[in-house]
Amino acid sequence: MKLNKYILLLVAGGLVTVAQASSEDDNDAPRPCPSQVIENMNKQFGHGTGLLTTCTQERSEVKDVFAWNSAGINKRKKLSQQVHVTRNSVNNYEKLYGMKINKDFEIIAVGYSGGGRWLLTDEAYNRSYGVSTGNPTAALTRSLIERGVSVYMCQNTMRGNGWITSDLLPGVKMVPSGAVAVLDFEHQGYKYILP
Repeated sequence: MKLNKYILLLVAGGLVTVAQASSEDDNDAPRPCPSQVIENMNKQFGHGTGLLTTCTQERSEVKDVFAWNSAGINKRKKLSQQVHVTRNSVNNYEKLYGMKINKDFEIIAVGYSGGGRWLLTDEAYNRSYGVSTGNPTAALTRSLIERGVSVYMCQNTMRGNGWITSDLLPGVKMVPSGAVAVLDFEHQGYKYILP
């Protein structure tokens, strides 16, 4: 039987952190939020917020698959809500927990249906949607690919829209069916996320 005890540490300024002491090495035991994260939470949301917040406990071997299947726009950012949430997730893992992409966590994004548009070049986007402004999410999609996110386009969506390989942003890979690919990635141990 493993004996765990939790120690409350009071720090000047009212910051409270929880540290765990264990009688033996226990990788399954809950880990506290990083103390700097708690301090920032308390500053941003009010004193005591850190005590009310549960941080991510799984900080290695995390595998997520994001479905980008919506044309929905984040009204404040003026870009894809789903791609925006994916970027926030990468930032959360890296900046909050110090995790390394493709070492501690992997993220796959599959674009299909209305979300396929976010994987298009400016030229293909303009041609497809009758605009001259280009793909508003292209820079964000490119940056995620450059950071190590694997992005896939559904060929069914391409076929339905008359898109060809050269219409896709550099680094985008393809799958025959986006929905089936998401299910396949789940069978490979990825957790499905629909932002």
